[in-house]
Amino acid sequence: MAGKTDRTAVQYAFKKLSGRANTSNIKSDAQEVIGSNIQAGTQTIFGQDIPLSASRTDYQLYSASNGGDATAEYVVFTVAAITGTTYDADSATGGGGDGSQSSGVHGYKLFLTGNYQDLSSNTKKGTYPFVNGQLVHWTLGKLQLIPPNFSQESPNPYILKIFEADSSDPHQIGDEIPLLDEVDWTFDYYNGILFLQDYDASKIPAFAKGFIYVGDYLSASLSNATGTPGGSNTQVQFNDGGSFGGDSGFTYNKSTDTMTVSNMSGSLTRLSDGKSFLVAGSNVTIASASNGQVSISAATGITELSQDTSPELGGQLVTGDNKIAFGTGNNTSEIDFTYNAGGNFTAIASVKSIDMFLDLNGGDSGQKFRIFNNLQPTSAHAAGTNTDTNAIFMVREEGNVFTKGYITSSLGFSGSLTRLTDGTSYLAAGSNVTITSASNGQVSIASAIGLTEISQDTSPELGGQLVTGDNKISYGTGDATSEIDLKYNGSTSHVAIASIRSIDLFLDSNLNSAGTDNFRIFNNLEPASSYAAGTNTNANAIFRVHETGNVLAKGYVTASLGFSGSLTRLTDGTSYIAAGPNVTIASASNGQVTISSTATATPGGSDTQLQFNSGSSFGGISGATTDGSAVTFGDSAILVGQDITHAGDTDTKITFGDDAIGFTAGGEQLLTIAEAGTDMVTVGDGGDVDFRVRTNNDDNTLYVVGSTDRVGIGLNGPATTLHLKDSDVAIRLQRENNSEASTIEFAGSAGNIGASIAHDVVGNDLVFDVFNGTTTEESLRLGGYASSENRQVIILSGSGMGAGAMQPRQAADIAFFVSGSVDSRGTAVKGTAVFGGDVAISGTLAVNLSDAAVGSQFVVTTDGKVGIGTSNPAVKLSVGGNMEVGEYINHKNDSDTFIRFQTDDIEIEVGGKPMIKMSEGATDQVLIMSGGAASSLDPKGFADTNFFVSGAIGSQGTQVAGTSVFGGDLVVSGALDAKQGIGTLKTATTVLHISASTAPSSGSVLVAKSSTEAAWQQAWIFNETPTGALNGSNKTFSLAAAPINGTDLMLYLNGLYMASGSALDYTLTGTIVNFVEAPLSGDVIRANYRPSQ
Repeated sequence: MAGKTDRTAVQYAFKKLSGRANTSNIKSDAQEVIGSNIQAGTQTIFGQDIPLSASRTDYQLYSASNGGDATAEYVVFTVAAITGTTYDADSATGGGGDGSQSSGVHGYKLFLTGNYQDLSSNTKKGTYPFVNGQLVHWTLGKLQLIPPNFSQESPNPYILKIFEADSSDPHQIGDEIPLLDEVDWTFDYYNGILFLQDYDASKIPAFAKGFIYVGDYLSASLSNATGTPGGSNTQVQFNDGGSFGGDSGFTYNKSTDTMTVSNMSGSLTRLSDGKSFLVAGSNVTIASASNGQVSISAATGITELSQDTSPELGGQLVTGDNKIAFGTGNNTSEIDFTYNAGGNFTAIASVKSIDMFLDLNGGDSGQKFRIFNNLQPTSAHAAGTNTDTNAIFMVREEGNVFTKGYITSSLGFSGSLTRLTDGTSYLAAGSNVTITSASNGQVSIASAIGLTEISQDTSPELGGQLVTGDNKISYGTGDATSEIDLKYNGSTSHVAIASIRSIDLFLDSNLNSAGTDNFRIFNNLEPASSYAAGTNTNANAIFRVHETGNVLAKGYVTASLGFSGSLTRLTDGTSYIAAGPNVTIASASNGQVTISSTATATPGGSDTQLQFNSGSSFGGISGATTDGSAVTFGDSAILVGQDITHAGDTDTKITFGDDAIGFTAGGEQLLTIAEAGTDMVTVGDGGDVDFRVRTNNDDNTLYVVGSTDRVGIGLNGPATTLHLKDSDVAIRLQRENNSEASTIEFAGSAGNIGASIAHDVVGNDLVFDVFNGTTTEESLRLGGYASSENRQVIILSGSGMGAGAMQPRQAADIAFFVSGSVDSRGTAVKGTAVFGGDVAISGTLAVNLSDAAVGSQFVVTTDGKVGIGTSNPAVKLSVGGNMEVGEYINHKNDSDTFIRFQTDDIEIEVGGKPMIKMSEGATDQVLIMSGGAASSLDPKGFADTNFFVSGAIGSQGTQVAGTSVFGGDLVVSGALDAKQGIGTLKTATTVLHISASTAPSSGSVLVAKSSTEAAWQQAWIFNETPTGALNGSNKTFSLAAAPINGTDLMLYLNGLYMASGSALDYTLTGTIVNFVEAPLSGDVIRANYRPSQ
């Protein structure tokens, strides 16, 4: 059965162009109900690119470009048969098959699987049409498969694959049915319709796999294209979730032809002309990584910095010689960076005080001054070991001071620190130094004006060599040297301190301004340009070390290792800590203070018990315990006056009243429990309060909606007064005793019962009662099994029937009963049962069967026989008595075929032509086929004719149906007249001689050769199949014999009569038939004719 027939190909193409699916080769395009499409509607045209290649991985998404939107998804389909596509493809009806096969389904439809949403990664899943079980052709193009013309790969990934069900598990995919299989299948990728030309019961498609389109259709793409730019003016546009977007960090200035990007990733190492984007200057190296990252590094040491002639702070900032200097001439402050093999040295030279300003411009938070020991900060100074935890000293912006060591102060941390504990001055003046202590405790240390020479101490206390000269003091030898560079010009002093590991700061070593020298740290302050006035005052400093040694901080002081020195006295000599009742304080020689309690009471009760005053002693409460975080109440009662209120939420509480408890949340009393006359549990306070009962598997086992007064079971939005929802909803009424009825009653507004449904006490009958004006009365009873089978439906049997009336409940043979009144139809008596539509009866229909009088019975039996006047009809219609007909007995659906009765006359007419007429008039007649033209003789007027058969002279052997044939013997008691022209053959006394010496064959007729001689010859050949190739190109076919003449041939193609003629359907030459158009493969040709021999 390899290869599709021409009929299949033509049918498929024609129906596709006609907008119809091809589900059957024996259906015309008008009979196909499933549509197809070749329209270019934007709602069904792919609006995004399809990937040129894709692998067949179940539920994998693919896009046409890297990072682009996914437009293709490879999915599994279930396949189902299409009703009405079952036929035998190789039958004479023209099914179009190319091999022997049986009748079977040829059309199939595709569905998404029932668990598509669980398996798919499609972002549109769960929205129509990407939902579980979606039938493809119902979406009218919203769900399409991608056809193979979108790829040129071999094998083409977009060709659909179809599969049988697994033989051991029909829910699993089995063997593939290849595209070139002999069932010869085709597929419509638009509507998901699969067509099998040839049916094979061993190859039934059950599953399919293919790519569905999951991108936007053209209508959506065009809609998005009409959007307006996002962001602000000059911002470059980008795809922001399907809409235009802009960003302030990516702008374009068309007037200057400049694009500005605040943050850019990717390789930036080349300009458009090939030159490097970044060029390294002196002491700088630039490296570009493979990922585009650019690293800029500086050579070790600073040899030169460019000069900024307009620095932010004013003045002139001069760089060079490893120094940064600010100022002009001798009035210069500087930072000196040097490197000498063993380490880094930083020398800071300043006038008198060193002021450090954190966050100079203000507005930020979290600023701090920190000192680290033996820690290497990261190059970016943003992470690593330089954290608050690792700092050995830190001053925060609020003035709090933290140190990892201890702070030593002989006189404590408040009051004047100008004296030691023995009364001597804390500071003593040495050579060229004066010390002045002000009344407020401030100490001024001044140096003699100018420093021209310091003598050399060749044996310093610390060892090594101390060298002085050129206004410097150096300690150490060679590169391992620490120095202090002192310069004085006019009224400004500068101090540069270079050290190996630690920096020691000395304030006003020239003693020219006693009592005003400080080390200060400021936060968010702008210093004056002269460093002598402005906001940098002692009052504004967050941290200050006075020249006397006093430390002042605006915040608190924290020391990880504690404080040393005496803290037991204030400046006025009183104790810093005073003992209260039952407390003793002891100060050790190292300054440690011990605080002890003198109370001797011990807790009462057991461990964890709460305490109470038990006769002036501690007592434990056995029913109230705590673990320090929660209190547990056991067997002890809690007495509440009225409310238990949620902390900080005064309108959420439990209220206790006499015999009542109320639960209030958010000011609404939601639950009330009361015992006052009538015990009552009330949910809600009469307002819009919903009530819900949650169980293990259902959040809405019971849900009462306060706003609508409706009750939901299994849902929280009931649509009616009582609304039930579940996967298998059931309501059960169970009676305690089977002698009791279970009843659902329906009452009016006054409470009177208007209708009811009852599970009756009698067996298991279900009884429907309705109001009859006085009380409720049974209107419908459905019989149920009790002690025996009782399947009955009884309608309108009434509940007050008399003893003599028929009781349908007690009749053994009644299954369905409808009460009524005889002859009530058309009257005011409601006793007629009416069925609005068809009534189908599988058993016998009996009307008035109990009345045996002839004509009073009407029976329709199970085998389709109708009896009138008899209960046992033997034929389709049996009438026990006489039957009267007004005039016509018509053939169903054939109005011109009938038997007509008139007075003394019966006429049988077929197809509008009189066939038999029987009359009893002046002359009794039987006329057969007496109809004819207006000029024909009317046999009714023949006085000598009582039996007439019409015909046509010379019609024997022609196309004219005018010959009478008698199949058996014909006996004529009188004369037999045969008229041909004017001749008459009388055979009353002679025997007709037959010249044929052999017996006639089946279908032969006797043909007169002369007036006394006749011969047998074959009359007609029926349903002959002419020989010739059916291939769409051959037009010539041969008959077994030549027809007597052209008019004797009746030729049919696919059941349609062919007309003879060169301008019509065919021509005939002897035994050769030449068609005007060549018949197609699969066509059926049949010929009927009278042969010449």
